[in-house]
Formats: sequence, C-alpha cells, structure tokens
Amino acid sequence: MKRFLKTINYHLLTSNRRKMLDRLLEKNQHLFKGVVLDIGGRDRGRFEKPRHMVKRWIFADINPDHKPNMILDVTNMRKIKSKTIDTILTTELFEHVENPEKGLKECARVLKNGSKIIISSPYIYPIHADPYDFQRWSDQKWQNELANAGFKINELIPMGGFFSTFFDFSKIFNKKLIFPFRWIGYIFYPLFDLISLFDKLPIDFIQKFPNGYFIIAEKIDSKNQSPISILTVNYNSADFIDNLLLTLEKLTYNPYEVYIIDNGSEISDYQKLKKIVLKYKNVDLQRLNTKQIGSMAHGTALNMLVKKVKTKYFSILDADASWLKKDWDKILIDKIDKKVKLIGTQAPKLKPQDFPLMFAILFETQAFKDLKIDFRPKDAAKMQDTGFEMRGKYLKAGLKGLNLKVKNTREYKKGPFKKLVCAEYYLGFDLIASHFGRGSCPKAKSVIKISGRIFNFIFQPINLLLWKRDKKRWLRICKKIVEKEIRK
Repeated sequence: MKRFLKTINYHLLTSNRRKMLDRLLEKNQHLFKGVVLDIGGRDRGRFEKPRHMVKRWIFADINPDHKPNMILDVTNMRKIKSKTIDTILTTELFEHVENPEKGLKECARVLKNGSKIIISSPYIYPIHADPYDFQRWSDQKWQNELANAGFKINELIPMGGFFSTFFDFSKIFNKKLIFPFRWIGYIFYPLFDLISLFDKLPIDFIQKFPNGYFIIAEKIDSKNQSPISILTVNYNSADFIDNLLLTLEKLTYNPYEVYIIDNGSEISDYQKLKKIVLKYKNVDLQRLNTKQIGSMAHGTALNMLVKKVKTKYFSILDADASWLKKDWDKILIDKIDKKVKLIGTQAPKLKPQDFPLMFAILFETQAFKDLKIDFRPKDAAKMQDTGFEMRGKYLKAGLKGLNLKVKNTREYKKGPFKKLVCAEYYLGFDLIASHFGRGSCPKAKSVIKISGRIFNFIFQPINLLLWKRDKKRWLRICKKIVEKEIRK
C-alpha cells in the first residue's frame, strides 16, 4: 500500500521538470561507467543511480551535513588528480555556484579525454537557496561556456515549454494554499500534466519557455584536434542544409567552420536558410545571383568557397548529403597519408571506380591547392560532373583518393534507409554518410518519370508529394542515426 501511495504521490505531485529529469537520467544511465564523480547529487526524484554498474561512485558535496564521500568545492577540486574521472554528474548544481565557469574548467581538468559530463540546470524556475542561488543560464550561454571549458556538447535538451512551466508554477502556488483549497487544486493536477503534452508542438512561442536544460557534453583533447572547413552549396534546399548543419554539430570531432553559398534560390528558401543559419555557430552564408545552371553553377560556387579555406583539411558536401558517423572527421583524417590525399563517396557503377565522387568528401587542403583544381566542368554539353578534372590531376600527380563503399538502397535492403531510394556509404562495416536519391529540390529529379507534356502536367503534383514524403523520411532517419551515435 505504501508503494502504491508513493507512486500516486510521484505522478500527481512531482513537478513536470523533475519527472522529465528522471526519464532523461534513466535513458542515459549507460553513460555512467568507471569512476563516477557525483557533485552535489543528493538522491532525489525516482531515478535510482546505477552505483552497482560502475567501478566507483564518489558522492561529493561542499556541505558535510549531506554526508558525502568527499567534501569539496566544484571550483577547486585539488583533491582529485587530473584525468582520473570517467563520468561527472552535476544535477541542479551550477545555479548554486558563484563562479560556474571555473567549476566547468575544473570538471574538464579531472575528466579523462573523451569522457562525459551530465548536467541539469533550471532556467525559468523560482529562486531556491542551497545555500545560495546565483544565476540562470540560457542554452546559448551553456554552449559558450562549455566550449570555453573544453567540452563539446552531445545533447542540449530544453526541459519543458510554456505549458509545463506554467503548470509547475501553478503547483508551487497551490502548495502554499490552505486547506481545503489546496486539495481542490490537487484535483486539477492530472489535467495539468495532460495539457503539458502540448509542449511537444513545434511552435516557437511554446518553446521559448523552458524551465530547465539537460546537457550531455564530452571533454575534447584540444591538443589532438585539427580544425576543418565545411563547404556546401544551397539551391532551394534549406531543409537539407538544416539537417547537414545538425549532423555536423552533433557528430564532428574537430573545431570546424561552415561556408555556404546560396546559388540563386527562390527568395522564400533563402530567407528560410538565413533563419536556419542563426541556430548554429561558425556558419558563413553568402548569396550568389547567377544565371548559370547545373554543374557549371555548382562548380563556380565551389571555386569561390575553396578560396575561403584556411584549415589543413576541408570537406565538401552536397546539400542533400550528410556525414552520419560520430567523429567522422577524425576517422577520415586518420586515413590521409603521403599518397592518399582525399577520401569520399564512391561513384555509381557507370563512373570510374578508382576515385571518389563529390557527394561527400574530405580533402587535405595543401595537396588540393597545389593541383589547382577547377570544379567547373570543361564541357557542360557532355554532362560532365562537378570536379570533372579532379581525378585526372590527382592520379597524374601519383596521389590517390580512398572510396567510401557505396550501397544503393534499390539493391541493398539491410541499412537504415532500406525503404527509400538513396545511397549509403560505408567504411568497413560502419555507415559513415548518406546521399538522398531524389534530388535536393523537387525539380531536380522526378519520382515518377513519364515523358510528354500532358503526362508531366498530370503527374507533377504526384511527383511533388512523393518527393516530400521521401525527403521527410530521409531527414527523420538521419536524426535517429544522430541520436544513436551521440549516445555512444
């Protein structure tokens, strides 16, 4: 009976944010491994910490009354040697720290390279001294300070939205009411929780009221990093560029900068892209008004983009292609040697198989610039690809390009995109990239190919619907792959 009442009490009286925090900790408990440092982490909520799963669980707190295993201040953890901790857990801690920037740097110091810190922190939430309450950080502030401390964010999840935040405040207010008003208020709690589900709606106003953040970040070994540049061209493909930027943000190991040229897209698509770019760091967007079309327009834009590259390595992606492997850049850079100067997507069967094509590719910059590559086709009438001269110049110089093996989903039905028409690219057994098979904009390719003006007029709306359906599925699968990769 006690257990039943405890369950009812949890579901009815616990705040939406606490329940969401418990769910997120449960979902990510596989991240707790080796030596875990749990700072300020008194047992609260319903989540049971997996102490039995790890080598050692250290509960640290500044207050001896909380009976910690170790008394310490997160801003001065000199009792702990550098690079000795496998996981750090800091739930509801940093709002109580006067100098959280220093605390994050100390966390980075004691963590091993590649290890994780798990953070939860309130945002729209009442002041609560424990013993002090100093600040609330927005998502942008967390991104900046974690980067400054030497972390790369794997996940930054807003907790709740307008409705859950409003009703959590309503519950706090209701607890202050006297009997019987307080008990009358309890009757509405299930309705509060039900209405809070509307926070999942993709409406900007609703998403502007998070009551907190849940963050998983990874310590990066900056000494072994090599900054890279990412180049892509947009032509009426803003949604694909959004996906490309998301996958880069979540899966790229090294510091990077993105350069985009919009190649004369429709104004509505360009305006949409401008808003998308604002969500991401280190993205440069330029608009090019051109009368060129096809490979000539694409090649001209890439020539302009390459001039911006100042990093040792750079990657070119079609708008509707994405890298889909965690640390893809580190993996590919490790394959570059004295002979192999680029690595990228294998060409279709009718193309030469000894050199990559341009869908998704990584270059060593110096070798590329030494060869003075021109991405424009030499004879557009012959339907030459963008970067047509690249293969000949590399091979003539005695250099090689390494292929990522292509598997076309028309034939290969064991990959994540098996129900769509696209290309999957593998390095060994690992999926590393994908390229959408229907074209980055509906005018590029028809899903149903029928000649004749009358038939095209009839089937064009059907083509558009099928393209939109497959595009939506491809983007959704990409996001699922990213979510799986960042949990590794």
